[in-house]
Amino acid sequence: LKKRYGEKLVLDIDELTIAHGERVALVGANGSGKSTLLKLIAGVITPSEGEITSDFQSLYMPQSSYAFDKSVLKNIMISGNVSTKEAHELLCRFELGELENKNAKNLSGGEKQRVALCRLLAGHSRLILLDEPTSEMDLHSTGIAENAILDYINKEKATLVFSTHSPVQAKRLADRIIILNNGRVAEDGSINETVNAPKTSWGEEFLSQWIIRR
Repeated sequence: LKKRYGEKLVLDIDELTIAHGERVALVGANGSGKSTLLKLIAGVITPSEGEITSDFQSLYMPQSSYAFDKSVLKNIMISGNVSTKEAHELLCRFELGELENKNAKNLSGGEKQRVALCRLLAGHSRLILLDEPTSEMDLHSTGIAENAILDYINKEKATLVFSTHSPVQAKRLADRIIILNNGRVAEDGSINETVNAPKTSWGEEFLSQWIIRR
């Protein structure tokens, strides 16, 4: 699987299999290919070479959270997957209930990100793709979001693939970690095995920067 922008090769993966039901964290430095891989899986962009096969349609949340020029409540209902009551309950879970009549364009970055995640979780899919889903949220909101994501994954029996710069988030949400370096897979394994015994010197150097409470 390769992806080029002009002459620049940004992703180069020989083969990668993600089993149904896995929870996979994509980590790596900025520009390592995490967002590109998620976009390819989601079908937002097409590969330059190779192909991706999947048994499921995905729900994808990009890194830049989009807010429609409508009320917060209508932002959740725009897909037609939920009733007014269900959308209200979802917003209350994310502590956004008091803002449901506010224009979503006027929200803060963290609030927009919570609305975008609510909108995604209002759908139904067996494959969830999240690009830095809590990057603009504070610690309290991040905890709410992570619990909602895990509840959804368990309820829908879904596969989760997400990118993150947070080692703690990777530990909380994932059972497998893939570390990308310059578009290539540098490490791939279970969280505990990879963190405690990386297979490459590059992976060891990268993980040495992480502070993880074991």
